[in-house]
Amino acid sequence: MIYNGECLTDSLMSGMPASSYKNIRLLTLNLFLRPPLVKNNQSDHKDARVKYFCQNIIDNYDVICLQEVFSTMNSRRSQIISSAISKGFLYSTHAPAPGFFRPQVIDGGLLILSRFPIVETDFLGFGNGLFPDLMSYKGILHAKLQIGSKNLHIFTLHSQATYPSNSQETLNLYKEARKEQLKTSVAFIKSKTQSNNDSFFIAGDFNIDAFSDEYSSILEAFQELEVIDIIKSVHGKSFSTYGIRLPSGEPEETVLSHRNENTRDVAIDYIFLSKRGDSAVFPECTNVEPFYISNHPFTRISDHYGVQTTISIT
Repeated sequence: MIYNGECLTDSLMSGMPASSYKNIRLLTLNLFLRPPLVKNNQSDHKDARVKYFCQNIIDNYDVICLQEVFSTMNSRRSQIISSAISKGFLYSTHAPAPGFFRPQVIDGGLLILSRFPIVETDFLGFGNGLFPDLMSYKGILHAKLQIGSKNLHIFTLHSQATYPSNSQETLNLYKEARKEQLKTSVAFIKSKTQSNNDSFFIAGDFNIDAFSDEYSSILEAFQELEVIDIIKSVHGKSFSTYGIRLPSGEPEETVLSHRNENTRDVAIDYIFLSKRGDSAVFPECTNVEPFYISNHPFTRISDHYGVQTTISIT
């Protein structure tokens, strides 16, 4: 909630009932929970980070969009959902398994947790991933939330990653894949929102750097949706969310991050808000969140920063 210009962390469980709650704390975070045996360094500390996330972070929000919560050969997604339920997140939806006849072997890793009723949900797979994304059923996940008499649509996605390559042709293929995925996403979002005037968010790991020329591909694709990049809108600039580089040039995080990625210093995680409807963000609560952790073998909850905001629904 917002009160006297401050971001409060009162949970719905200890305050107003969900039916009357109008200020909503939203987080998007790539939680970096890849399948078992996959790791960058000595350990990804997946189980310990899940435990910390459930015990210390979930309670601070009302709607959480997560990426890279892969359920293949592990129960971490189920653990997060169970813990969330105990904290008042009675509703959730996630990306489905790819299915027997699809080329992918793992799910898309998307998960939405909500304190508010999810009255409609859907998923659309991209189907054009390039190695090693070809193995994951990446796509865009939709949840329609009922907040009192209002509806709020949440979309979360995780698009094609860029993998280190000396070939400009390969790098261009990654960009083209993301461009097609944005086009697919826009059609999907329109199918869920064009017949109403409900507010909606698009949140996730776009793998498109806000400091690069490719950022224009997001603006071009989303132009007809009439949305704003809330970080840039509030702060007048973007902030790095992955591969953070210190002023000395050294990587900020080395436990989870790959040595080829830990100084990329890119802004690839976003929340976009539709300009229609009756919703508005609170600038003082809109920022990137590093989730620094002390006294643990890992220094952050993920190799990504989260992006968070508080919105009003009136």
